[in-house]
This record gives sequence, structure tokens and C-alpha cells, in this order.
Amino acid sequence: MEEIFRDIPVWKTLNPWMPVNLAIRQYSLFFMMVRNNILAKFRHSILGFFWLFIPPMCVLLIYVYMFSVIFKLKWPDADITSRWSFGLVIYTGIILYSGFSETLMGSLSLLLSRTGIIKRVPFPLDFLSPSLALANFLIIYVVVLLIFLISQFTHGGGSWMAPLYLPLTTLPLLLLTTGCSWIISAAGLFFRDLGNLLGIIILFLFFSTPVFYDITQIPEQYRWAIYLNPLTPVIVNTRTVIFKPSAPDWGMISASWLTGLVVFQFGFCTFMRLRRRFADVV
Repeated sequence: MEEIFRDIPVWKTLNPWMPVNLAIRQYSLFFMMVRNNILAKFRHSILGFFWLFIPPMCVLLIYVYMFSVIFKLKWPDADITSRWSFGLVIYTGIILYSGFSETLMGSLSLLLSRTGIIKRVPFPLDFLSPSLALANFLIIYVVVLLIFLISQFTHGGGSWMAPLYLPLTTLPLLLLTTGCSWIISAAGLFFRDLGNLLGIIILFLFFSTPVFYDITQIPEQYRWAIYLNPLTPVIVNTRTVIFKPSAPDWGMISASWLTGLVVFQFGFCTFMRLRRRFADVV
């Protein structure tokens, strides 16, 4: 077991299977960290596990009521015709984006709050980011499935094949988030003002991601800039399989997976390279 906690040579971090192999070898510790991240959201509360569903359901009903009932707004895509469609579509984009942004902001304190471990205790610090990202992703995935079920019961246009497509459309978000979390958690030790910059970046990403608008509403000559956002294919394809009777865009899925894998691997390499210097800066 001790070899797991040793510094890994830089050349070995280029192996895309390395971070997965480390988690498998210490799966009990890794999944305990994931479970603790989930439980931390409702620890010491009376309703306990039900708080995983109560806030999303309340927010979802508010969005549906405000946008679809009060304002009677319709999503510009002609294939999405459900009476609740606007609120459901908007909330789908929000929940996917919020999982990404929440993990990134939480990554800032992953190492800063554990300086004692960095200096004295042999511990797989590289587990911190993926365990946080996976915990948030599991919660988001449950909410996305809930949105799909509500869409079906309100005569949405989505296919019952959606549960089979959703892993393909959403898992790249987990890879992307984990890679970014590794980079931010490591960089946060060296640049203590990173939190201020990250807030600006997350705000910029929010408005450059098709959360409140459809990609077709962007003028065609500027649409390429929106497609450069790695969150765009995740949100667009997830909406497609939930609300439309069609398969996702396989070209966008391929690009999404490629981007997620590259960021995931780059984040792991960056984290393991900087890890050697953690004890010098805390």
C-alpha cells in the first residue's frame, strides 16, 4: 500500500489509465471519500438523504411555474412542445452547469484546508478532486433523470432511449470537471488570489454556455465561439436526448469525449508534477 502514496514519476502520469488504476487499487478509500462528500451536504439534518432531492425539486418547480405557466414562454426548437418545456430545458442547463462550477469553486479549498496532511501524513491527495467531482456528478445525474421522467409525464418529446444515451452525453462532464479540479486545487496553493480570478472565469463561462438560450439563437457567424466552450456539447446533447425524439449528435459527443479525456489527463499530469512542491508552499 505504501507505494500508492509515493511520488509517481512524471512519465508514468502520461498513462491515461494511471488515475483510474490508483482509484481501483484503493477503491474502498476512494468511495468512502465520495460518500463523505455526498453526506456532507445533509449531515446533522433532520430529513437527511431527502435533502438530495428536495432543493432540486423545489427549484425545478419554481422554474417551470415562472417560465412555462406565468410567462408562457416556449423554447425556440420546434421539436420541444411540452407545456412545461421552457422551465425544464432551462433547469437542465442550470443543473449541469452548476455541478461544474460548484466543483471548481470547491476545489480551491481541497488542499488549502488539508495542510497538515500534506506535510505529515502519507495520503493520496490525487483522490480529493475526483472524489469531489464524482459526488457532485452523481447528484446531478439523479436530477437529470428526474427531469427526464417529469418531461415524459408532461408529454415531452424525448425518447425512452434517453437513459441509455445520458451516460454518453454526461460522462464527459465528469472527466472535464475532474481535470479542471486537479489543476485548480494544485494552483490554489501557489496563487492564493486564484479564487477571485476563478469567479470571473465562471461568470464568463455561464453566459458563453447555452444555459438560457438555444444554440440556434446565436448568429451563425459567431456560433463557432460557443462551440469552443467544452460545456456546450454536454448541455446541447443532454437536452436533445431528454426532450427530443432523436439520437444525440455523434460528432459533438466525439468532440466532447475527446476534450474531456485531454483535460482529464492534462489535469492529472499537472497535479502530480506540482505535488512535489506542495510541502514547500503550505
